Formats: sequence, C-alpha cells, structure tokens
Amino acid sequence: MALLDLAYEELKQLPDTAVEQTMRFIQQWKHTHRLEREKALKNTCGGMNAEEADEFIQTIDEGCEQIDGESWISNK
Repeated sequence: MALLDLAYEELKQLPDTAVEQTMRFIQQWKHTHRLEREKALKNTCGGMNAEEADEFIQTIDEGCEQIDGESWISNK
C-alpha cells in the first residue's frame, strides 16, 4: 500500500477534531515550506532594483568596447 493510502486509512480512524488539526498542520507546513523556498531562491539569485539595473547598463555602455557590426566588410 502506498504511503498516501496508509495516511488516508489512518486519518479515517481519527476523530474530526484530529483531522482538522492535521489539515491545519499540513496547510501551515505547505505555507512555511513555500516561504523557505522563496527565501532560498532570493538568496541565491540576488537581484537589482530598477535604478541599480539602469546604472549597471550605463556602466557597461560607457566602459566596454564599442563594436562596429560592419567592420568585417572589406570595403569599409
């Protein structure tokens, strides 16, 4: 029997109050688990606000080599 089936069989034997407590626990765990995943994602991915992104793009535009996309043409 699968684990989910075993859990269902156990839940069927509990009084309604215990089933309600179990449901609240599951819902709370899902919410907490989601928040933990979001926090981990945010910590590993980082991010920039719009002002930082604009400054980053401007720095790249001003500080990096400018490439002439037609420099490979021999007539030029």
